[in-house]
Amino acid sequence: IPIWMGGGTAPRVLDRIGRIADGWICNTRPLDEAARALAIVHEAARRAGREVMPGLQINLRVPDFDRAALERQLVEAEQLGATHLAVNGLRPPRTPAEHLDVIAFAAEVLGERLSSQS
Repeated sequence: IPIWMGGGTAPRVLDRIGRIADGWICNTRPLDEAARALAIVHEAARRAGREVMPGLQINLRVPDFDRAALERQLVEAEQLGATHLAVNGLRPPRTPAEHLDVIAFAAEVLGERLSSQS
C-alpha cells in the first residue's frame, strides 16, 4: 500500500517524508518554496538508499475562478514534476454548491489544457 504524507516544510518533516513516503501531499506556497522543500525530500530519500520519491501531489487553489491564476499553478505543478493534483475549493469559505462549482471550473480548465496538449 503506497504511503503518502503531508506536512509543512520543517526539516524534520521533509526528512521523514523522504525516508518513508511514496508521495508528498504538498500544500506549500509559494511553489518555489515547494521546489526547495522537494529537493530536501529527494536528498533524504537518497541518503536512506531509496530512489527519489515517485509521487508529488500539488494542491491547487482556485481564488475567484481566476483562470490565469489556475493555469499558472498548473504550469508550476508540471515543472515541479507533480504526479497528482487536488483542488482546494474551500477558500474563501464557500457553500457546498459553490465548492462544487470550483471543482467543475478546475476540471474544465484542466480538461482544456490536457486536450490542447494531445
